[in-house]
Amino acid sequence: MGMTLRSLNKEPGGKSNCPMFLLIYVAGGINCYDGLGPDAAYCLLSVQNVSSLATFAEPKRVNRFLKWYFIAIIPAVGILVLGLSICLCLNRRKTSLWKSKRMKLMQRYELLSSTTGLKFFSLSEIKESTGNFAAANVIGEGGFSIVYRGILPNGTRIAVKRLKYSTKIETDDTFGHELRVISGIKHRNLLPIRGYCIEFDKEGQVSEQLLVSDFMENGNLADCLFNPHKSTCLPWPERYKIAVGIARGLTYLHEFAKPSIIHRDVKAANVLLDSNLNALVADFGLAKLNARTLGYVAPEYPLYGHLTNKSDVFSFGIILLELVTACNLLIVQGIIII
Repeated sequence: MGMTLRSLNKEPGGKSNCPMFLLIYVAGGINCYDGLGPDAAYCLLSVQNVSSLATFAEPKRVNRFLKWYFIAIIPAVGILVLGLSICLCLNRRKTSLWKSKRMKLMQRYELLSSTTGLKFFSLSEIKESTGNFAAANVIGEGGFSIVYRGILPNGTRIAVKRLKYSTKIETDDTFGHELRVISGIKHRNLLPIRGYCIEFDKEGQVSEQLLVSDFMENGNLADCLFNPHKSTCLPWPERYKIAVGIARGLTYLHEFAKPSIIHRDVKAANVLLDSNLNALVADFGLAKLNARTLGYVAPEYPLYGHLTNKSDVFSFGIILLELVTACNLLIVQGIIII
């Protein structure tokens, strides 16, 4: 039938065979192939421009499509908006809980300064003083920490010990307990702690633990003995004074500290020297975090697991040998190799 409409010829004068158009249209001849063409529009509706009638083509199909479009899309959009709203609410609640938990933890450690006398440093203060932990400010590195030099706003020079992630103390009060122990120990041959810093992540786990002490102008004993770039010369009287200072510091830890403390990692790198070359033993409070340094471990410890004051005395003996020989000694199960 569509081909029938197309095959109709116009009459002379430009007019179509309108009666035939009307007959075919009524008979159902207009279909999806012909639609409402210009001739049919002229004959049936007296309209010469059919562009205004384009919206009438297949109205039922368009309405049906719009109906299903709204039925499918609107609920989907609603579900999406609802899901996003729920996620946003849960995230806000989680963030609020984390902030509350972090605040309580931080307040607990900030209050610790009032009982220990140690200053609580914020992480931003530490970063500012160390140039955001700049590599140029590294003055020492061990198995469980990195030490940075820093300068406080008042010009005081400090040393910041930053515990590495694998050896951080747990989030309970262990760190606070260790700080209380350290703050209670006062001796001229033990390195005093000026303050501390602690930071928590979103899960409430420790992300940063730092100890702040005074900066020692002459570094540590290992550098003075073994670093060829160091210009410090240790005459025999100074070496004797250093040995006596180490012995006095260890004696205080073993005999007079309450509770008694076994250092566990006595070595030349943990003996700091001030401007007058006085020896100060460091890392005595948190040394149990550190793996024992090969070369200073008493043989009975790796063999049998026995750890006593004598273990520190053995390590002190190795330091005496290093002071005398100025050689870095390697101890393997009690055998000295120079």
